[in-house]
Amino acid sequence: MRTENLSDSRGGALGIRIFLVLLRILGVNRTCELVWPVTFFYVCFDRKARQAALPYLRHRFPEAGPIRLFFHTWALFTSQGQAIVERAAMTRNMASYRFVNRELSERLMDRKEGFLILTSHFGAWNAIMGGLHIVRKPVNLLIMPDRNIHVDKTAALKGLQVPLHLISTESPMGGLLDVTDAIERGEIVCLMGDRCLEGEGIETEFLGENALFPSAAFHIASRTGCAILALFAVREKRHTHFIAEYGPEIHPQWQGRDRRKLKKYLDLYVKRLEQLCMEHPYQCFLFENIWEKPANRNELHKKRSILHRTGSLPDDSRTDRRDRNATGAVP
Repeated sequence: MRTENLSDSRGGALGIRIFLVLLRILGVNRTCELVWPVTFFYVCFDRKARQAALPYLRHRFPEAGPIRLFFHTWALFTSQGQAIVERAAMTRNMASYRFVNRELSERLMDRKEGFLILTSHFGAWNAIMGGLHIVRKPVNLLIMPDRNIHVDKTAALKGLQVPLHLISTESPMGGLLDVTDAIERGEIVCLMGDRCLEGEGIETEFLGENALFPSAAFHIASRTGCAILALFAVREKRHTHFIAEYGPEIHPQWQGRDRRKLKKYLDLYVKRLEQLCMEHPYQCFLFENIWEKPANRNELHKKRSILHRTGSLPDDSRTDRRDRNATGAVP
């Protein structure tokens, strides 16, 4: 079951405009400091947001009591708000990034075959998408339409020198057919690797307990023979310098019906994500309980299926069908 994106109902036009003006006047570092009092309001009064953050924080800080969890939540919310400012700064050339393992990307781009870039809700992940300006192949972005019109997930991609195509999760089969077609045309497809929207995925250990991760990227790669290249965005120096880290490069091989055989390939990505979470705990924006037990998930999907058949499914729940099909979209 997909948790409502926090961006769906947070981040109004006026607030964003104010921070854009402050960014122009004060610069990125000072503007990011002003995010702290804003997020204090959310951590005090936004119960839904606090609940969405708790699963990750309890796994990352298992010994933390209520008071320490409050401050961990405040730091996490602040970091996420600062990532929005950083994205705007990146589009205005007020911040920069350096590449790590760039040769992995260069080697794959020199081939005529397409490949998948697997990103994560980590650090300035949205801003670092501007790093795709170095690519020499058409870029496709699997994206979940945002109900908040003031949030532009593709801002950092403006000015891309190669063709950019957005693939919506509302397309047939959640956009996965379009993803496969793009790979077969020799293009690049970017999708998320840390949020499972399909209801079914692969379980693997993450921060001390089994968690569900999407399998679509690994399934597509194994069927098309393409490579998967992970891309992580990490703050390096305050809010002006970032690292765009490529790797690991993964080549899944799988035959049959049991997707659990893809787990060893998924683990290569998950282990690196876990290492970064340990090093930079407030840069991981997993606002969903990926540790929820499969029995609970299956029961929720079964109830929704019954509601579909009886015609009593609420309007805002009709997205569940595409959620089960589309994995790894940018939410």
